[in-house]
Order: sequence, then C-alpha cells, then structure tokens
Amino acid sequence: MLLSLGDQRLDVVTTGDVGGDGDGLAERARLSLRELDGLFDTDNGSPTDEMSGLVRLAAPSALGRNRLLPLVERLARAHPGLRFDLRLTDQRADVVGEKIDIGIRIGTVPDNRFVVRRLGKVRFHVVATPRFLRRHGIPTDADALRNLPCTAMLDRGTGRPWPWLFQQENQWMADHARFLCDDSEGEYLLVRSGVAIGQIAGFLCEDDIAAGRLVPVMADHEPDPWDMYLYRPQRGPVPPRLRLVFDALVREFAH
Repeated sequence: MLLSLGDQRLDVVTTGDVGGDGDGLAERARLSLRELDGLFDTDNGSPTDEMSGLVRLAAPSALGRNRLLPLVERLARAHPGLRFDLRLTDQRADVVGEKIDIGIRIGTVPDNRFVVRRLGKVRFHVVATPRFLRRHGIPTDADALRNLPCTAMLDRGTGRPWPWLFQQENQWMADHARFLCDDSEGEYLLVRSGVAIGQIAGFLCEDDIAAGRLVPVMADHEPDPWDMYLYRPQRGPVPPRLRLVFDALVREFAH
C-alpha cells in the first residue's frame, strides 16, 4: 500500500507472506505507521504560544519593582513572544499620551474611559525603627513630629512635599522634612535605616512591622486605607495578550 501526504510518501507492506526478510519489512512498516501517527498528533507535549506583541504597563515605582517586575519575568518566560514597556513612577501616568495598555493606581478611580478592577486596600503607617524611637521618643500627635527628623515625598508638579495624611482627612505638611525624596521606596529605605520617621505604604513596611524592624506609632491617627485599582483604556476588542496580562495581574494582586 502506498500513502501520499503532500511531498511525503510512505511505503507500508501489508501482505501476509513477505519471505525471508519479513521481520525487517514488518519492523519498517511499524516505524512508518508511527511516523504517520505523529503527523496528525496535535498533543505532542509542546503547545504553541500565540501570545506575542508589546504590552505597555504603568505602576507606582515601589509597587512596580517589588510586585510587578517578578510577575513580568514569569510571563516573559512563559510567553517568549511578549514584549513589555514598563513605566514605573510615583507620578500619575499620562495614559493617553504614553499609550498605556494596563496600569495600577493607588487612590482615585480613573474616569469612565477606563475598565477598572479594584484589587484591594493600601494602608499608610507612621513608622520608625526601635532605635530611633528610643533616641527621640514616641510621637503621639502631629505637633510632636515637628521636633523629629522626618521624611516626605516630593510632588514633582509643585516642587513641594506631599502632605502626611491622617484621620478625618486631616493633613500635616512636612515642610521641615530632613529627607525629601521623589521615590517611595527610597523614602522607605531611609526610614528603615533609622535616620528618620516617615509615613510609609503598607506594602513596603508591613513585613518589617511584623518582624519588629519597624514600629508603627500614632495608630489612632492612621488614615482610612486607599483603594488600589487595575485599569485599562476602553479601546474596542481586547487583544489576547492584554487579556492574558490583565488577568494575571488580577490574580497576583487581588489577595
């Protein structure tokens, strides 16, 4: 019997009596049939990956470095065709101008031009090292902070510090801050080093609090937690690569 598959031809012997070389011919026939089966086998243990193209992501700098980058690394290994453009900054991203596909935001909800998914809450703690508090004392209100070396985040738009936030929407301006920084992780590292007291996002400092490396103070004044959102612009049909990354981010952050 002669089978033709395009340019491939397989000669398969099917007669009952093949003479003295029958064993060899039969073995070649079995091998040929296995090769034929392989041509039609779609589950061969090496699935194809159709995910490819560029994904532009925006996130706050510290959150991006500590949570987003490890996820991007895993996605890149699993899907070699994906490319990533990462915008990690504590300033609000220009979603339209920078053509952001997916972003993470803490605080205010993007407007109705975006598909939004709430991921969780972010707390803000006033923290310092145990050694710092032994040396400078434990503040109980905002007035006591004026006598302490403290940190503050820089608002690049105004060139002034962002205020510290407290209960009932009260704010305290750290105009005398000893350390002014435009990067939230940089501010956190200064506080953890013991040179200052600061108000730090929970996703940065809560492991240190649990381990005793940092001590929260003024807990009665702690502001209400802020929402953390995942968003993407509404641009018609969503390409599979964006759906893949969006869903992976939901799984990563929504716990």
